[in-house]
Amino acid sequence: MHKIGKLPAEKLMRKRFPKIKINDKISKVIKTLLKTDTSVVPVFEGRKFIGEIHELDMLKIVVDTKEIPEEEIITLGFGLDMGYFAKTARDIVRRHEISISSKTKIKEASFIMLKEGVKSLPVMKNKRLVGILTERDILKRVMKKGLEK
Repeated sequence: MHKIGKLPAEKLMRKRFPKIKINDKISKVIKTLLKTDTSVVPVFEGRKFIGEIHELDMLKIVVDTKEIPEEEIITLGFGLDMGYFAKTARDIVRRHEISISSKTKIKEASFIMLKEGVKSLPVMKNKRLVGILTERDILKRVMKKGLEK
């Protein structure tokens, strides 16, 4: 295990991050993603953290839905994936069921990311978002400290 794995998430997480409101237009979401050093932005309804939007999800808005199979747009019987027709953040936000605390070790957070196939984890304290930990944050620290174990 790499030494960095022993650190708590609070040492690497982003404490300052852009915020998107649930009713913000897609153009604002794109502008925010492009001007930051992250591929994910959190979405809020009032002060409540709802989920996040990933850069990759934004590609849905340029897909011609007439040219892809219907089952790609209708997600596992849960209904229409509104991301393909997104007008506001509400249409494309990923509701996040996975989160970690600021004390979660990086080795555990990394394993959760791998197991769940996610590139970021919200860091919660008392049901409030206090940070975001991304794969990029972890890899930057690895490179800064070196690859030694």
